[in-house]
Amino acid sequence: AELDVSKNTALTWLECSENLLASLNLSQNTALTILGCNDNRLTSLDLSNNTALTSTYLAGNSFDIGEVTKTYDLANLPAGFDSSKASNWQGAVCENGVLTGFTANTITYTYNCGNGISTVFTLNAAVNEEPQDPISAFVERLYTKLLGRPSDASGKENWVSQLLNGSSAVDVSLGFVYSEEFKN
Repeated sequence: AELDVSKNTALTWLECSENLLASLNLSQNTALTILGCNDNRLTSLDLSNNTALTSTYLAGNSFDIGEVTKTYDLANLPAGFDSSKASNWQGAVCENGVLTGFTANTITYTYNCGNGISTVFTLNAAVNEEPQDPISAFVERLYTKLLGRPSDASGKENWVSQLLNGSSAVDVSLGFVYSEEFKN
């Protein structure tokens, strides 16, 4: 969605929450005193020209960046994002405008919007680890679907070894179903 308020230069109050906005240019709206822009898809907001602002409501802005493997270039975000204004990254590491070291599917950061105003934005990622061979992927799915957790290294190695040495997928699946962890 797009909202163009550039010709409304006398605008003093703007409520545009819950509109799926991915970008918003308020540089011409210098009379703005109240801004409500909650629950959109914003990744950044430049309020440096909006010196009259007295109240801002910017919570809940969340943007889906899709499937990610290893890195995500922040240059792919909607226009206006400046990685030098972002700090306090949680769920990933930001280096030179590139996200790496993902530890979560939800990445948050604090963005300096200007005029002493900062807010937290969220990126939603479908983080995929390195592609796995089909046997490892099968065992990992068993852990996730049957035990509700990621595999541990030694357990996964054991089950993969059994499959490589002739055990059937059914036998290994039954091994999970009959385990004490599954029963509990």
